[in-house]
Parts: sequence; structure tokens; C-alpha cells
Amino acid sequence: RVSVMKVRKKAPPPRSGTRGPLGLRGVALILVVGFSGCTKTSTWLGGCAKRDPVSPSSRPQYAAPRGSDQSSGARGATAPGLAGAPGVTRYRAAVIDPRVHEIPPDLLAHVFADPEGYIEAVVDTLVYDIDDELLIVKRLHDWIAEHIVYDVEAYYGTIPRGSQGWIETLKTRRSVCEGYARLLVRMCDLAGVECIKISGYGRGIGFDLFEEGRPERSNHAWNAVRVDGKWHLLDGTWDAGHVRGKQFVKRYSTDYLYLEPRAFLHTHLPDDSRWQLLPEPLDTEAFLDLPPLKGGFFSHGLSFESSIARRNAIGDWMVLGVQRPAGVDVTAKLFDPQGKEVPERTFLQPDGDRVVVHARFPSLGRWSLKLFAKSTAETIYADVGTLGFRA
Repeated sequence: RVSVMKVRKKAPPPRSGTRGPLGLRGVALILVVGFSGCTKTSTWLGGCAKRDPVSPSSRPQYAAPRGSDQSSGARGATAPGLAGAPGVTRYRAAVIDPRVHEIPPDLLAHVFADPEGYIEAVVDTLVYDIDDELLIVKRLHDWIAEHIVYDVEAYYGTIPRGSQGWIETLKTRRSVCEGYARLLVRMCDLAGVECIKISGYGRGIGFDLFEEGRPERSNHAWNAVRVDGKWHLLDGTWDAGHVRGKQFVKRYSTDYLYLEPRAFLHTHLPDDSRWQLLPEPLDTEAFLDLPPLKGGFFSHGLSFESSIARRNAIGDWMVLGVQRPAGVDVTAKLFDPQGKEVPERTFLQPDGDRVVVHARFPSLGRWSLKLFAKSTAETIYADVGTLGFRA
């Protein structure tokens, strides 16, 4: 066994804190539709866009249901209030923490062979010198993303899925979302940070932009951590990489680490609506209307100039204004119902802090407009969201 001196003391129980109202830059799109020289503007307002924030002090405190996934975790999680996404930018720089690569090779070998005997030594080595709990969770998030791969075969049922517990996840070094989430709960518990596993619906593998059914069955799991009385959402599975076809592509990111709750809701709908972490949770219909914008859309600081839904009635052409910060490039591609790119049907006009996207549809039918973005420090464009149009 590897002996590691514990310098850092266990973190104290979570403190209650003042919860402040959330803010998210409005998502908007102007659709200009051409029919015989006519134009019209199509707008959509999501359920949460019309609501005024509720004062945190007026919201009742309540316990999470016992025996549910939401109540499992360090110290028995309480139900969420408003989350505190502001102030987390420095943890979301898409750079893996150097400490992750400083774990001795012999300790890594031991923890994968005997998780129960060595997981605490790994956690202590990762976090012994810091008291910043948001940084503690990031290091744990990064370590899991570095060493656990998504089990595509288990997801598709080509091999038995197994228990998906944190011990099995470490022994096999692979899992579906359940194992990622349970492992983070265990590591956070050892680090003294309150963490829970959340079950719900995720717009991931198999998501259909036009035929999305009612998300009444859970198909995904993610986490929430509470630091200084505020809850923060994260999805370590999706930050570890993505599935292309039936292959897992390892690609580390922080797109879903401490992502603001309103942004998180574009792709994640928890079974228990309280874990939306909104002053007034959205119902299922409002969620289904949200466009599936990925974490990267918000990580790159993008927003639209008018409102848009997941599916939009349109004419034979459209114009889309995208706001962007300095140093971020945006592009777009049009795809037919079979998922094949339609070339030479999009045209982009950069205009300072905005990009105007033009798209002309070849015929009547369903069309998907994929948006891509990258910063000047990145070498490849990332898929950040898809919008549906019925021409």
C-alpha cells in the first residue's frame, strides 16, 4: 500500500449561505422568411424567459426525498435552492489540472486493482494542499475524465452492463454515466465535499431533433455539488469525451463543469424538477421547446439576437444573428433529414462582435443547422448546438 501524509483536513460540513438569483444572457434568433417578397419575424419565448426571479428568501427549505438517487451522497443532500454559477469562470478553462498527472504510477496500479484499499490515497494526493472546494471538485472531475472511458458496448448492450458502481468502474476503468456519477460521489465524500448523483433525461446518444418524445424515462446521470451553501451542476461523463458512431472519442472539456443551471437545462432534464436549480422549474413542454444548445455554446460566450425553439417553421431562407465575444469564431453547416451535409447553402458575415448566418433551404422539408465555434487558442471547431427548421 502507498502511504500518503494527510496535510489537508477534511472540509467542514457545508455552510448555509445566501442564495442569489440567477442570470443568463438571453438566447435569441431573428428568422427572416422570404415568400414572394414578403417577410415575417418568428419569435419564441421559453417558459423561464417570461418569469421574474423569485426572491430566495421566499422559497421554502425542504429535504430531498429519502431513498432516491437525489438523496444519495455525502452527508445526505438537502434539496437545492438557487445555484451560484458566477465566479466559476477560472475553473472552466478546458485545461486539465496538472495534479492529475502527478499521481505515482504504482498508486494508480493499486487503485485500479483494489479500489476500496487505495481510493482514499488517490483523493488525498489530489487535494491535500488546497481548501478551495470548487478546485477540489475540478481535480476529481479531471482525474475521472482522464482515467475512465465511456463503455459504448455496455450502453448498446453488446456486453453485460454490470453493476456500474464506483468500485467496478475503477476496476474496469470504463462505465456508462452511472459509474462516472457514482465515482465522483465517492471521491467527493472522501474529500469532504457534499455531492449527489442526479438521474434524468439527457439529449445525448440517440437524440432526434425532430422526433424527440416525452422524456419520461431516465437515460442519464450527472452530479451536483454544494459549496458554501450553493449548488453547482456538472456532468463528468460528457466532459470526458463523446460517442461517434459506436466508438468513444476521448476529448476532455469543462463545458459541463459548473455550467449555469439555465444553460444546463438545454440538454439535461432531471427527474426531480427541484434539481433544475431554478427559482421556477420548467415543465416538460417548455423543456422540449428549448433548442439543444451544448455546453460549448455557453462556454464560448455565444448568444442569439432573438428567441428560437428546437423546431422552427420557416420559408426557403433565413438569417441568424449570433453574438460572440472577441476571439471566438463561429461557423454553420446545413444538413438534410438523413444527416448529410448540404454544401454551399450557408453564408457567414462577420460583423464585429456578431456573426450573421444566412442559410437557403434547397426544398420543402426538415433541415438541421449545426453551429460550430472555436476560440483563437483552439485548433478545431466544436459542435455547440443544432437548430431545426421546417421549410
